Amino acid sequence: MRDSADTSRVSIAPLRPSDALSAGLDETRRTRELVEALIAQPSRLGPDFVPIRRLDATAPSLAPVLGWKATGRGEHGTEVADTLSLLEKAATLGLVERLDWAFRCLTFDVALDAGLTGELHLTPEPETFGGACPPRLAVSWLRGRRALSVCAELHADAFDDEARLVSAVEEMQGWGWQVVYADVVGSSSGATALR
Repeated sequence: MRDSADTSRVSIAPLRPSDALSAGLDETRRTRELVEALIAQPSRLGPDFVPIRRLDATAPSLAPVLGWKATGRGEHGTEVADTLSLLEKAATLGLVERLDWAFRCLTFDVALDAGLTGELHLTPEPETFGGACPPRLAVSWLRGRRALSVCAELHADAFDDEARLVSAVEEMQGWGWQVVYADVVGSSSGATALR
């Protein structure tokens, strides 16, 4: 009589190289489809707006709102559920620039439609530095550039290519944006920012 847990007839052979390659390609295809769906429907990314308040207020929740930090999110329940995972996967697929433009322009539209006042802080990804806005997003881009007070938050990874950074900062300032260094203290790239 056989025990129902008997696995003596089950093959536990390792995956063949072609099986592993096929599985990797399938995962890449699924991730690409997911990221491209988020680019096509950026409202699935957010934005979420976190109020920026003056630090020296005695009652922080009563402090006046100075502006808003726009944050995005990934697709819940997937391998790109959080923003950092989403950006990492998009980078491996060469899709960060498209993703960032889609999110940035959506953020402009939502902020304007909601009547948000004060500074709008967002983080342009370094892959977009010097790149042109995709034509399908041009109306949102131009509308937001003219109507919003934008602060570009530059994080440590923005300082990896100093020449590209300098050019990007000049371009952003030409648009009337303020440039803010965020999370760079203590990093080697932070030294460049503070020169």
